[in-house]
Amino acid sequence: TAAERLQLSCNTLDFTSPAARERNYSFSSGDLVIFGTPVIAGRVPNVLLPFLTGHFQADHALAVPVVLYGNRNFDDALIELREILEGIGFHTVAGAAFIGEHSFSRTLGA
Repeated sequence: TAAERLQLSCNTLDFTSPAARERNYSFSSGDLVIFGTPVIAGRVPNVLLPFLTGHFQADHALAVPVVLYGNRNFDDALIELREILEGIGFHTVAGAAFIGEHSFSRTLGA
C-alpha cells in the first residue's frame, strides 16, 4: 500500500455497525483522516449525526471528507460533512464526492 511505501501506519475504522458507533475516537495534529459517509437524500445520514458530533475528538488533525452517493446529486452532503469535521476540531484539506452503486437496487446507477 502507499502507507507501507511511505513507512506510515494506516488504520481502518468501520463504524457501520451500531456497536462501533458507541466507541469514542480521538485524533491528534499528526494524523490524517480520510472520513467517508454515504449520502441519503443529499445529506449526511441523520443516524450518523449524533455519532459524528459526540464520539470524535480531533486536536487539529487533518481530514479529507468523502461522500458516496448513488444515482442522485450529493447536494450539500460534502459541505455538511466538512462543517461537522471542522466543528469537532479537524482541519479539512481536501474533499471528494463519488458515485457508487445504489444501496437499494443493483440496477439503479449500475
